[in-house]
Amino acid sequence: MNRVTKLAASIGWLLLIPALPAASLRIPAQEFPWAIVGISYDAPIQTVSDGRCPANDVVLSLASGTLPRGMQVSAAGLSGVPRELGLFRFSIRATNGCQSAGRELALFVTGRPILQAVPAELVFEYRSGEPAPPPQVVLVSSSWANLPYSIKTEDPWLAFDPATGMTPGPNTAFTGDAVSVRIAPQKLAPGTYKSTLAISAWQAANLPVVSVIVKVIADKSAPLVPGAAGQSRLISPLP
Repeated sequence: MNRVTKLAASIGWLLLIPALPAASLRIPAQEFPWAIVGISYDAPIQTVSDGRCPANDVVLSLASGTLPRGMQVSAAGLSGVPRELGLFRFSIRATNGCQSAGRELALFVTGRPILQAVPAELVFEYRSGEPAPPPQVVLVSSSWANLPYSIKTEDPWLAFDPATGMTPGPNTAFTGDAVSVRIAPQKLAPGTYKSTLAISAWQAANLPVVSVIVKVIADKSAPLVPGAAGQSRLISPLP
C-alpha cells in the first residue's frame, strides 16, 4: 500500500479509480473472392482486437444463416469445396477470453469463368516495301467482371497490347477489353502466314484462340494465293 492509499484510508476518503475500457474485438466488413463450385476454396475472416487478449485466441463460429454445401467455418475463416451455386448470407461470431463480436457476411458461388474473344479471326494484307498495315482490335470479355487474362503467341512478327489486361467491370459501357494486334511483316517472304493468339485466365472453362492470317504480296501485280490452314508457319508461298 503506497503513501497516498494509506493517507486516504486514515482519513476515510473514498478513492474512485476509473474503470478500464472493455477489451475491443470486432469483425471488419469484408468482401470474399468469388468461389467456384467444385473447386477448393479458402478465405480468411479478419478480426481486430485491441490486444488485451491474445490475437490467436479468437474462435470463429457460424451464428446464423447458411453456407453452401461443402463449406465450413475453420479456425481462420471459410474453407471447403462448395457444392452448390448461389449467393449465401450468414453471420459469423468471433469470441476470445474477453469479448465476442458478430458480423453479417456473404459468399457468392458461381461457375468457372467463360472467356470470349471477338472476332475469332484477323486478316492482314501487306505489300513488300510498304508500311505495315494498321493494328486491328480483338475484344476480350468474360462471364466474370474484372477478370485478369493473359495472351500468348509464338511468332516474332505478331504482337499485341491489351488495354487493361482485365475483362470489363459491371458498371462500364465497354463490351470487352480492347487488345490492339499488330504485325511486323517486313522480313516475311511473299506468301500467306497463319498464327494464333491464345487467351487464358485463372480457372477459365475455355481457352479461346484468335487466328491471325497475314498475306504478304511481292508487288501490286502479284495475285493472292489462298493456302491451307496451319499455325506459326508459311502456309502458301507466292512466286
